[in-house]
Amino acid sequence: MKRFLGIALSLSIISGEAIAKGRWFPFKPKNLKSHIATSNWTRMGEIPDATDVLELIQAKDGTIYASAICRDMRGRVFKSRDNCETWDSTATIPGDVLFIWSILEGEDGTLYIATSDSGKVFKSNSKGDSWIETGRLDKAISTLSLIEASSGILYAGTACIDEVGRVFKSENKGESWIEAAKLDSTWRIEVLFEASDGTLYAGTSINREEMIGRPLFKSTDGGNSWEITGNMGRAFTVSSIIESQDRTLYASVICLEVVDSETLYVGRVFKSKDKGESWEETQKLPQGKEMTWASALIQAFDGTLYLGMGLLEEEWVVYPKVLKSTDGGETWVDTGPLGVERMVNTLLETSDGNIYAGTGGYVLKYTPTGIEEKASPTLSKTLQVSPNPFKEFSVISFQFPVKDRIGLKIYDASGRLVKTFTKTQSQKPRTYSITWDGRDEKGIEVPPGVYFIQAKTPIGVEVEKILKIR
Repeated sequence: MKRFLGIALSLSIISGEAIAKGRWFPFKPKNLKSHIATSNWTRMGEIPDATDVLELIQAKDGTIYASAICRDMRGRVFKSRDNCETWDSTATIPGDVLFIWSILEGEDGTLYIATSDSGKVFKSNSKGDSWIETGRLDKAISTLSLIEASSGILYAGTACIDEVGRVFKSENKGESWIEAAKLDSTWRIEVLFEASDGTLYAGTSINREEMIGRPLFKSTDGGNSWEITGNMGRAFTVSSIIESQDRTLYASVICLEVVDSETLYVGRVFKSKDKGESWEETQKLPQGKEMTWASALIQAFDGTLYLGMGLLEEEWVVYPKVLKSTDGGETWVDTGPLGVERMVNTLLETSDGNIYAGTGGYVLKYTPTGIEEKASPTLSKTLQVSPNPFKEFSVISFQFPVKDRIGLKIYDASGRLVKTFTKTQSQKPRTYSITWDGRDEKGIEVPPGVYFIQAKTPIGVEVEKILKIR
């Protein structure tokens, strides 16, 4: 739904066609029980009165937060402390909020939400027990994306009253916002992303025919100036951007394709190995008869890519799909039917390795089996961490059946790279050991929480969970 509305508005501007037909928010059927197994997917506990789940995140303490549209046409944030088994509503959000496009947890644990209520951003210092409005984003009618950069600055991507997308930033945790940039030829900014080298990317919906293929912008100076980067075929909307463990950029997009004099709206995934300067399309995706959305895109800790989609067949019947790829998008495999209608709006990998999808009024869980992961072999368990949990330091040791250098990376629960150990030499033949002091690349102590250690060698990858405590 998050991407659907953005695409609908963009298409009406570009083509003049009215595509918003029928019901946007169908109510959930009654008497549907949770924990219904649908192929490889399991429907989790129902979110009270929800008709569309727009966003899922996992906080550092393990709590999962979901934003949803409810039957009374109000946007609400829910939270689950038991891996989506049960859900509780957080406090009522002030104002006239329908869509909560984005949820962000800051490094200090503050929660932020981006809304459709005049572009207002709200925050909570109490895990959602209360919400307060942050400073005003001038001219914004909707805020769609929020990120906190490694510098600690908050950035917000918006749609504005003059039909131009703008980036705002806040250096004081949302107390005030200033306009960082106006991205001409864009209708709205769908997604903001910071790469590991500090480059900021803005995926937009463009509003001019001559801009088709170039909806992505980047900034190398902290958001003060932006330039169009690369070319993505016939793309006019960027739905999501991620950076893989090997620093390849991936973007899910919607393209305008002309077939037999008929314009079709087609989902694609592109990738770039040169920081967005050039893009190549991955394997073509399944297509609906009328329209296809390629919305949420994530990479799991084991390197697998997951893509959430919606295929519009006819009469506004949407078939959701989640595809996965273990070879960088060279091939995509369907993970199986989800057993619900509506497109997949959001995907989340949690600290236990499960994948969750938000679609319609439901959250569904997929547990990877590893059976099909041929392109990314997994090693036998040799990775040892002690102490675990730890307070000040932990020793990471492991043995591999090769005498070679290894690469070791540590990620936080949101998938952000925290620390890299490169070209670690063996202390003994085939035996490796390093000490992590709980600090990131800049020497700053990381907060308590769940982290993941990824050890990569020429023969495969192993991942182990580690817990830092106070």
